[in-house]
Amino acid sequence: MASWLASKAKSLGCPENILSSTSTPTVVATRGSRLKGKERVAAKKKAASTSAADKQPSSLGPKHIIRIRDFISLAEYIAGKDTAVPHTFIVTIERVIAARSAFGFQLQEHGKHIDEKSDERHQFFIQGMKWVSETFMG
Repeated sequence: MASWLASKAKSLGCPENILSSTSTPTVVATRGSRLKGKERVAAKKKAASTSAADKQPSSLGPKHIIRIRDFISLAEYIAGKDTAVPHTFIVTIERVIAARSAFGFQLQEHGKHIDEKSDERHQFFIQGMKWVSETFMG
């Protein structure tokens, strides 16, 4: 979902201020003291696994990290351009809303305690997805 929103908005000429938070953050390596012993071995293993993962082709296309509130901005921009939204995108949003909405009830049915802060974040996500869905559905 995030990838389609970001890619579509960018292809439609979305201003940089809306797309600024959609790029993947980069990690800047700092040069420090030389690692020794176990730390050095662990760093080598991590580097080997990271490079192997980087070489695998991603069938999903470019990755984008988007805040929930940016989903709304991107959806409004795309909807304002009067462009076609794939049916699969709408279906996916509806499935996400349904699954995330039902999750809290499922936890309660199994006797699990629901953390208030977690539930607030969860509800914020659901409301954001509902807003995106309504933006595209009219």
